[in-house]
Amino acid sequence: MNLALVQAEDSDAAFTESLNKQNMSSYFKRHSIAWDPARFAKDWTILENYIITSDNIRIGALRLSADDSSLHIRDIQVSPAFIGQGIGSWAIQQSLLMSQKRGYTSVVLRVFKDNPAMRLYERLGFTVAAEDDHIFHMRKLIT
Repeated sequence: MNLALVQAEDSDAAFTESLNKQNMSSYFKRHSIAWDPARFAKDWTILENYIITSDNIRIGALRLSADDSSLHIRDIQVSPAFIGQGIGSWAIQQSLLMSQKRGYTSVVLRVFKDNPAMRLYERLGFTVAAEDDHIFHMRKLIT
């Protein structure tokens, strides 16, 4: 598998939104969160949006933001047919490399408490920094 991270184009927004809705619908339903297309559209214009490709085929998305000290992983989505093949780990590693190159001291993310991806984040060195009702806020320090 030849993975690449490609800066998203506006034409990738529909793919990314559809993938996000598909992958997250069960969590949104379980936590009584309504999908908000206006929020997605707004976030699309202010986040760094990347498409994960394998041999030039779109298989996922990575969305980032930053503050003075941290790179924020806002969204990682992988097409269902490609889940379990190390693509999420690869995308996180790409985020860590970006963070290091940009001089940030940490990478942060949020994850639903009932999302099995939490085990991946812990395995990659993220720790819970805070929590609220349904979400863990996780952080990995960059050394």
